[in-house]
Amino acid sequence: MSSDNGYYLNSLIGGKTPFRQTYLADNQPGVLTPEYIIKKIVPHPHPPRSFEEAKHLFRQEADRLYKLGKHPQIPAQLDEFDRDGVFYLVYERIYGESLAHELKDGKPWNEARVIVLIQEILEILKFFHTVGGPHLDINPHSFIRRRSDGKLVLIDFGAVRCHELSPMQWGTPGYMPPDTARETPGFHSDIYAVGSIAIQALTGVQPTQLQEGNSSFRWRNLAQVSDSLAATLDKMVNPYFRNRYDSVDEVLRDLKKNQLFSQFFRHLNLSQLSVYLKLPPKFLSIVAILFLVALSTPIFTRAYRNLQAYLLIQRGNEFNHLQDYDQAISAAEQALKYRSDFVAQAMLLKAYAMGQKNSQNTQERYKLCSAAEALRENYAAAWNCLGNIAFLQGQFELAIDYFDQVIQVYKDPNNPWYNEPREEIWAVWNKADILVKQTKYSDAHGLLTEFLNNKQGNIPGDLREQTNRKIKEIEALMP
Repeated sequence: MSSDNGYYLNSLIGGKTPFRQTYLADNQPGVLTPEYIIKKIVPHPHPPRSFEEAKHLFRQEADRLYKLGKHPQIPAQLDEFDRDGVFYLVYERIYGESLAHELKDGKPWNEARVIVLIQEILEILKFFHTVGGPHLDINPHSFIRRRSDGKLVLIDFGAVRCHELSPMQWGTPGYMPPDTARETPGFHSDIYAVGSIAIQALTGVQPTQLQEGNSSFRWRNLAQVSDSLAATLDKMVNPYFRNRYDSVDEVLRDLKKNQLFSQFFRHLNLSQLSVYLKLPPKFLSIVAILFLVALSTPIFTRAYRNLQAYLLIQRGNEFNHLQDYDQAISAAEQALKYRSDFVAQAMLLKAYAMGQKNSQNTQERYKLCSAAEALRENYAAAWNCLGNIAFLQGQFELAIDYFDQVIQVYKDPNNPWYNEPREEIWAVWNKADILVKQTKYSDAHGLLTEFLNNKQGNIPGDLREQTNRKIKEIEALMP
């Protein structure tokens, strides 16, 4: 179908009613990858309005939608027009997968990843609420993970889509409060929806399976989550709207306030903490109290900086897991600004993300890894970083020297990392890869076999399987 404005509607991709439909479109017919999204709005016959009245309402709403498109994570409105009494809005097309696609496999997300998700959605909604008011139909299909930068983009405008022209029933089952008949829609309705999405991510279960009539969600026994985050989510999805948060800012404040301490100790094991802070594990309870005090007492600003930096590093690790290396680099740079005791870890986080983004960018990575090595004694992660750079540059003997230092440190049972040999595994694998490149197949085979025999009980199952696969690959090369 062609419009007077030169757009060709390619295919219908959404629409809850005949009055609101969404199409892929382009300005040429038959295009396989249309560049635009067109939202078609048919004025509802009740109440009856003249075309001029309807057009005036459309222009008012279109202006609001245009302002929403100024946010970098909301599609830009490119055009608006009417034809035969029907109104059209034209938007840029966002390429990527929907949040619903990310959640469909039913695999629970960890707490740190869910917090990143909640915060990203809420930051978008904060702007949306200021410009457009309540959305009233937030659900996983409302967001696309933009392929170009890995950020979520809000692609659906809910009740702002010319509501007066074409009224809609608000909400999607599972993501709207159970007793909508008695509830006045508002910002708290969107907060409920975000809480539902977060609980779905944590549990891997559809919200409709967790709601029981007009009662609260039944979900806590299905997720491993800190009490503070659980309390925040329970408040977000409270069935009675007056007991919910009134604004996005309130949720963000609680997330920050409640999660600082609990996330730190949830994700950092005791032996690691004793190494980082140079305190015996038996004093960790005292350290915990000091960290709590740090949240409210200026005297302990160093402890507070440590906590903030650590949480940013955890977030950066999550971004690396999602292959969003620009965000990981940004998190590392923010962590470095706190001048904390985690400077070395932040440097290595940045170096890793830079390497994944561009393996040839070795000069700055070398500076970061060398600086990290100088900050901590026997720092296996820094040696692995330097070894990898030497490996990429073809300096095989230098790389082996670095990897051997890692392997040597892990021979000491008193090493606090002894029972968590991931850095040793990377060093052994990389050294074996170099030996294979040098056609020293027997040496590579012996290295991996000896490692498995010595550390069998301490190697996580997935890494043990990968090591066995490497051994079989080398055996296939051996004469």
